[in-house]
Order: sequence, then structure tokens, then C-alpha cells
Amino acid sequence: MGCFSEVSIVKSVDDIHHLLQQVNYFHDSLLREISVLSRGFVNEKLWMYGDSEPFDARLIFQMQNEIIPCIELIFEDILEIRLHPSALMEYGIRMDDNHFVMYQQDEKTNIIERDLIRSKYLRYRLLDRSLLGSELYLTEEIEENELPSALILSEDPNWIQCPLCQNTYAIRKKRRIVRCPKCLNKMIASYRNIYDR
Repeated sequence: MGCFSEVSIVKSVDDIHHLLQQVNYFHDSLLREISVLSRGFVNEKLWMYGDSEPFDARLIFQMQNEIIPCIELIFEDILEIRLHPSALMEYGIRMDDNHFVMYQQDEKTNIIERDLIRSKYLRYRLLDRSLLGSELYLTEEIEENELPSALILSEDPNWIQCPLCQNTYAIRKKRRIVRCPKCLNKMIASYRNIYDR
């Protein structure tokens, strides 16, 4: 994993402001990966340890930022975590009752909509352009061998057909795995066929 900074520890509100200034307050950013780690485990004798311990998480953001294109956030001793994908929200970080809180806010009004992560500790490191693109670093692609392929209609590259119910509909967002709105079947859409003709 390419990086151009050492891991920095966030301890204060000033540290948060410094972090946010470096990444332009997460403007035009995308949460690309998240890896959540439990400290507990089950050993070879099937004994369970640490099942009540808090979680830790690593997040990688990609950004449309020439100076700092990527950042990794490391939240430790997580008290709460919730994910809500939204294209109309931007991310922020604040201190609340001696905890670090990552939240989403409306990009136009700056009104905080929801808290995403609340943890006792926060660290980060700035990453270089080698983290851009579709390749994954913290996780692996979800196996898609069992999913059927969407039928690509030749008349229009934005239209596909569900192989199970034959429903035809337009793809409005570029996603690899799509769901038929009629039968709710998941299927794989080939971007090369749909978007690059």
C-alpha cells in the first residue's frame, strides 16, 4: 500500500481540524473500503475469547484531490458503527463526549444527518495515488460465481434485461452488481459491454 505520511494520532479538536483541512473536508470523497476487526476469536478447541471486546475499523477514502488523493482512517474501540451510502452527503469528524464521531452532512446545508462511527481513538495516514482505481487493498471482491449475468441489449447500452423474469430496465448508476426492480434478482452487469461501446 503506497503512502506518503506516517500514522498520525488524533487527540484534540485542533488535530481534527488539521486532518479535515488536509483532505479538503472530505469534499468529493468516496468511502471505497471498510474493514472491521473483532478482537475476539474462537480457538482450535472451540473456546471463545473476547466476544465482548470493542471493534476496530480501517477505512480507505478516495478523493478527487490532486494533493492528497487517498486517506486511511483507523478507528479503535468502536462504540457504534452504521453505514448509509448517499451521493448527496459529505463526511465530517467531530469530538463528542471525548469520543471521535464520523458523520454525514448535507452537502448544501451542512446540516448533520446521521452519525456513522463513534470510537474512543482515531488515527490516520495519507495515501498516494496508487490507492486510486478499482483495486481493493483491505478486502477482497465478493464472489460472484453464483450470480447470473444481465442480458445486454444492443439497441441502447444503458438498458439491460433480467435473465429470470425478462424484465427490461435502464441502469442509471454504474454498478457491477445490479438488482432487477421486478423480481429483485441480483445479477452481474458488464461495464465494458454497457458503458464502453
